[in-house]
Amino acid sequence: MKSYLFLFVTALLAVMMPSVTAHAQPTATALPYDRTCPVIYDNDGAIESGYTDIYMMALASAKAIRLKGIITTCSYGEEQRKPPFSPIAPSEIIRERQELIEKARRSGLKNLPDATPGPSLSLKRPATGRIEDTAPHRTPGSALIIREARKATPKKPLVIVMGGQATCAVSAYLIDPSIAGRMVLAWIVGNKRPDGNIDTNEYNAGVDPWATYIAFERLRVVAFPFTNNDNDADDPIVLTPKSRLQELPDTELRQTIREAAWPRGGGTYSEPSADYDAMGAFPLTRPDYVVKAGRVSFSRWEPSPWDPKVQLPFYKSNPGGRAMAVWEARPNVASEEWWRRVKDPSAWKSPKGQVPFHGSPRKIPGTVEAERFDEGGEGRAYHDTAINFTREDGFNPIRFLEQADIIASASASGGYMVGRTEAGEWLEYTLRAARAGSYRLEARIASEGTGGTFHIEFEGIDQTGPIAVPATGGPDAWQTVSRPLSLKAGVQVMRVVMDRNSSTGGVMNLDWIKLTPAAAPPKQGAFAATQMKGPLRIHPANPRYFTDSGGKAIYLTGSHTWSNLQDMGEADPPGPFDFGGYLDLLRAHRHNFIRLWRWELPQWMTAEGKLHYCTPQPWLRTGPGQALDGKPRYDLSRFDPQYFDRLRQRISAARDRGIYVSIMLFEGWGMQFVPDAWRSHPFHPENNINIIPGNDDPAGKGLWIHTMANPAITALQEAYVRKVIDTVNAFDNVLYEISNENHPGSTEWQYHMILYIRKYESRQRKRHPVGMTFQYEGGSNTTLFASPADWVSPNPEGGYRDDPPPADGKKVVLSDTDHLWGEGGSVQWVWKSFLRGHNPIFMDRVAALTGSKAGDIPGAKDIRKAMGTTREWSQRIDLSRMVPMNNLSSTGYCLANPGKEYLAYLPDGGEVTVDLTATKGRLASVWLHPIEGTETPGETVEGGDRHSFKSPFDGDAVLHIRQNR
Repeated sequence: MKSYLFLFVTALLAVMMPSVTAHAQPTATALPYDRTCPVIYDNDGAIESGYTDIYMMALASAKAIRLKGIITTCSYGEEQRKPPFSPIAPSEIIRERQELIEKARRSGLKNLPDATPGPSLSLKRPATGRIEDTAPHRTPGSALIIREARKATPKKPLVIVMGGQATCAVSAYLIDPSIAGRMVLAWIVGNKRPDGNIDTNEYNAGVDPWATYIAFERLRVVAFPFTNNDNDADDPIVLTPKSRLQELPDTELRQTIREAAWPRGGGTYSEPSADYDAMGAFPLTRPDYVVKAGRVSFSRWEPSPWDPKVQLPFYKSNPGGRAMAVWEARPNVASEEWWRRVKDPSAWKSPKGQVPFHGSPRKIPGTVEAERFDEGGEGRAYHDTAINFTREDGFNPIRFLEQADIIASASASGGYMVGRTEAGEWLEYTLRAARAGSYRLEARIASEGTGGTFHIEFEGIDQTGPIAVPATGGPDAWQTVSRPLSLKAGVQVMRVVMDRNSSTGGVMNLDWIKLTPAAAPPKQGAFAATQMKGPLRIHPANPRYFTDSGGKAIYLTGSHTWSNLQDMGEADPPGPFDFGGYLDLLRAHRHNFIRLWRWELPQWMTAEGKLHYCTPQPWLRTGPGQALDGKPRYDLSRFDPQYFDRLRQRISAARDRGIYVSIMLFEGWGMQFVPDAWRSHPFHPENNINIIPGNDDPAGKGLWIHTMANPAITALQEAYVRKVIDTVNAFDNVLYEISNENHPGSTEWQYHMILYIRKYESRQRKRHPVGMTFQYEGGSNTTLFASPADWVSPNPEGGYRDDPPPADGKKVVLSDTDHLWGEGGSVQWVWKSFLRGHNPIFMDRVAALTGSKAGDIPGAKDIRKAMGTTREWSQRIDLSRMVPMNNLSSTGYCLANPGKEYLAYLPDGGEVTVDLTATKGRLASVWLHPIEGTETPGETVEGGDRHSFKSPFDGDAVLHIRQNR
């Protein structure tokens, strides 16, 4: 590819290099690969090479090639790059390419792998000058290359189509030299000299000259050098006038191509645009593309023209050379093939068009963040009249390839706002209203001038009329304006339309829109939001449950997810989790409990070979010195206010929605099962400035930190626990969990921490329950029930998955799918657990908020609803007197206050016999749908005997029987 560096070098070399005259060859030249080979595409940012990206994706979609991966290798930030050719952070480059892939998927292209991160720094030439002494960069990209190359053969090698530096491919070779003969680098690299030699005075080779040298010396390279001048006609590339793009299917991807200021090349930002990077890909499907090739070998090192201290390899023609160089190819074949493939009808399946942000409609009542408008591109999901983000130094920070004006703002909810809005622009949001009726719409806006107006439509109908925008005092001085409106139930599209600019230009800045019922309809039955009356404590009469100062038994149930405290993801730092939207989801399902997850590892490599980041952490990273991840070391004597402020804020927000929160203090699963986990832990001696005597276990995983082996470590952990308690002690909705799935050797340490919390809180205003959860793997439920904990979450032993044992009241049991399945559960499990005296909670991917590529856990929607239905009924029955009594129901599932009230569950539906001998007088019955909670009146019966009841509907069912009052 050609970039700013290419233009800079061109200026220096223009007088030195006459143009190369092409000599057409009568026959094609065979290359050592074709379309039957597996393919990986490795390039830098999509903003630089978008046309090649689209060509490769079209080939994969039509199954013309077997595309095994898309790698982004970028050396942005490398110290030897004197001009800052791109200020974009490496994590943003990965997100940029992934966004392009998602656009392609929504536009109908199939068979597309996700973007995989390659290195973000160049290789360092070792002092010895020996290739074998070079330290590779171990990244998901190099792991992907190794994995696919091992499956390839020398005759059918893995083809790596490269438009950037060779860092990733060479790192893969350095890690596993056996793959050298099983892959071919089809690489846009070097400048053709008139004498038939190649210099490397350009980006792809010059940014990592040592990797270039290794590639030519050790790997199978097919180099596609280009002519180092401004004349695109001198090179066999595709010319792609944007005026022809209307020939492609009318999709979001086509619109993105038309808007984008790429690809680069000699024709940067001009017509026709040119993209050099596809040259290595054309021979996959067009053997007649290359007409002349030869061999080259290393000749000498030359000083770089932009920095004489940087040495670049020079290659001369040599029939016996290792690397092949393509001297001539047919540009007409390149253009014909590019257009044929990107227009191929078999590549374009059914497009999705406009879709909700992150795939799911925003639930109403609720708050809609302005920056989370629908996906689908310009003219479909939004319209922006002025393109304010056209270069790398002005990207939309949320959606890189969108032109709508999302701007970072410290005062805006979620950290971003939509700004620079102008008359005629609009944004659309797909919503799902829970019920029809009158709503109150509120919009949080800011403006420096007066006179601006906007209105809001639903399904194309103006529901608000013109809304005047006041002068609020500045672009970050927020005010709320409101309007009444009427909504239908179900999915609908809201459009925010900018009508008139203000006196200072533009309409307004927009933070969020909130929709709430104008008058909440009365709730049928006894269900109501939890009104907390002091911290939880064990119910004295029915210790299967908690209570507060109100005296009623409190049943806990709800969905929890891994990123609900710390942000997690492949970006560094990861994107923020929509905690407000998460609480809205819980409240809509009538849940009242979550586990607030703590991850001790700042980063780890996932099973898919992708680096995963987690932030914030409890301690400040001040240095001096660098930790093993290249960032400043931790000071374990200083806490990070950001972590504890977030903890307090999220506990407060949950309290306001009637939700109890168990704060996870430590996490043990990652330490055991994540490769190299100990290497990233803040307690690793290389990662902090606090000199702590070291211990270790034979496996080198650092598991000893969750034992009593090291008093210095225990003291640090106790200080952290005190800080947590000091931060949240005032809240009534708090519980504590010592550690998630720690190893069995942690038992003594967990018992110590339970007692330590009790002792420390004994001097505080409030005391809160403390829990202990299943020790994975190898732990026993006996250890939990023998612990000093108030509540426990057991493992599957004893039937907790399929036939839970009746709770005996020795501990409050929070039966958690996380410890029973990992990811699993069912509606039957919810009701069985409830009727056996347990409090069921659900490990939930919440794909709509987390963006989980795997989607929701099967059955998640029904499980969430069923938990809400059980919670409603926990408030409608006299739970403090209800105990599990299996023998009273022929199905074995019965929660009863004998003589007064019975709740029976029929897992298979049909008929149930209930023993009512302890009850005198008449009893009324009602049938419940276990998911939706709908009620069907049942028969009235006389007590004093056993009675059979037949369900009025198919499937599992719940029967409630109560003595007539």
